[in-house]
Amino acid sequence: MTDEESKAETVDEEAAVERAVDIALGIDWAELGMVEYKEKLHRPTSIRRRKKDGSLKEVPIMICMVSNPQRFKARVRSRKWAEELNLDLERDKDLVEELEHFEILAYAIRDAEDPYDQHVPNGKHLYEMYLLSELSEQWALHQQMVDVCDPRFGELTPKKMWSVVAAIAVRGEPTPLSGMPGFEQATCMTFMAREACNSPNAPSYVRSLSTSGSD
Repeated sequence: MTDEESKAETVDEEAAVERAVDIALGIDWAELGMVEYKEKLHRPTSIRRRKKDGSLKEVPIMICMVSNPQRFKARVRSRKWAEELNLDLERDKDLVEELEHFEILAYAIRDAEDPYDQHVPNGKHLYEMYLLSELSEQWALHQQMVDVCDPRFGELTPKKMWSVVAAIAVRGEPTPLSGMPGFEQATCMTFMAREACNSPNAPSYVRSLSTSGSD
């Protein structure tokens, strides 16, 4: 491969990722404000907590994608936490999974300034410090990070999405989504929702809320 071909391929890959971020998240890649630190991407955001006077304080943070070893530790920690709460790992598996999400978030949420230290020591502290609604929002951001950092991200083109949309319309049910990776499913569903909002058949107040993600 020549240098020119290599450069062209790199540009194509970058364009694909930018397009996918725009479709999936509704913003440009540049607007994510990613910071690379020790070969890991950190996304700036903020989280709110309730102060003793009842007001909300907004705390700047970074969201960093959790490593595989950290995921393993988060699972072990969540099971130990579940035992302390007398939860049954099978009967209360939904609650145990939620505890695991808190432990993963404890690794994912970092301080806003270099060296981006872990914001809190574990999931318990996170759960006690912040509102559940805030933690749910941070979990969604972390999952977006997982999607964006996937090497396959950007491969789902508008043409492919429209073919999936057409298959769903013809069959009258959503099984064409089942063979797609989770991040592609989310991208495709977001794409369909935006296109539905821009349909002439959509109510005017809905059309005003969305911008088409199609090419």
